Amino acid sequence: MPWRVATRPPSVRLWSVILLGLAIGKETMSDTRVGCQEFASKAIVGKPEGTSIMPVFISHRTADDQVAQGVYRKLHYSHGIECYIDDFDNEVSNTERITSRIVERLNRCTHLLAIITDNTRGSWWVPFEIGVARQAPRFITSYTSYFFNGLPEYLREWPVLNEPSAVDIFARMYKERKFKASYVLSEAYSLRDRLAEVDSFHSSLKRALRQ
Repeated sequence: MPWRVATRPPSVRLWSVILLGLAIGKETMSDTRVGCQEFASKAIVGKPEGTSIMPVFISHRTADDQVAQGVYRKLHYSHGIECYIDDFDNEVSNTERITSRIVERLNRCTHLLAIITDNTRGSWWVPFEIGVARQAPRFITSYTSYFFNGLPEYLREWPVLNEPSAVDIFARMYKERKFKASYVLSEAYSLRDRLAEVDSFHSSLKRALRQ
C-alpha cells in the first residue's frame, strides 16, 4: 500500500532526538499544561455531530504526510474514529505558539499515534509531542516499519503498529475501551486511575499485537 512506511534500520540519531523530546516534553508539560476538565465540557472545533469525543492525535513530520494521511483515512473512513493531524509547520512559525498549540490540542485528545520514520530525526516536534502526551497522560502508539525488537527500550514502552492491518487492531481496541478512555480527559478521576487505564490499554493492545 502507498502509505506503508519504507523499511529501514533504525537510526541512532533518530532515537537520540526522540529521547531528548521525551525529556523536553516532560518539563514543558508540567509548566504549561491546560486543564483537561475544561475541555471535557466543550465540543471539539470542527467535530461532526455524533462522532467520537475521543479523537486520535496523529503526530508526524511533513515529509511523512502520505503515511499520516493513510493512517487517518483508515481510522476515519473505515472505522469512524475522529482524528486530528498536526500541521504546525504550516499553521504557525513562532516556537512558543507551536508549543502552546501542541499542549492545547493534546488536551483535546485521548490518544497520540506517532508516525516514526527516518524523517522523524529531522523534526523536534514529533519527539516533543510524544513527551507531552506521556506526561498528560495519554494513550501512545507508534506507526513504523521498524520491528518491535529493533526499537529502543523507551519506545517499546508503547504498542507499535507495523502495517495497515495493525491499525485495524488498534481501532477495535479503541472502540472496545471507549468509555474508560474518556477518564483521561477528566480530572474527576485521580491521576493514579488515569495512569492505570493508560497502562491497561497499552498492555492489552500489545498483547493483541503479540508484542
